[in-house]
Amino acid sequence: MVIRFKSKDIPENIVIPKGGTFDDWDYPFNSHSFTAGIKGRIGVPEFTIPRDLGVSIEDGTGIWKTTRDSKQTLYAVFKEGKFIVIK
Repeated sequence: MVIRFKSKDIPENIVIPKGGTFDDWDYPFNSHSFTAGIKGRIGVPEFTIPRDLGVSIEDGTGIWKTTRDSKQTLYAVFKEGKFIVIK
């Protein structure tokens, strides 16, 4: 699953892990804010949102199912404070 969203709170309220050593973190962390990828690709972004800060998610945000062959299907849309599953 993938969530794509816009927020007025980004980048102020997120923490992107950078630096450290491979001994500090387990695979797939590789010290440049993206997980290790395969076949020459960069992995996915790594970031956290501290609970005390949080972020607002705007209406229209989507959750997408992604298959191994990169096909993406919209699964749910955020509307009026909750995700609505697409049938």
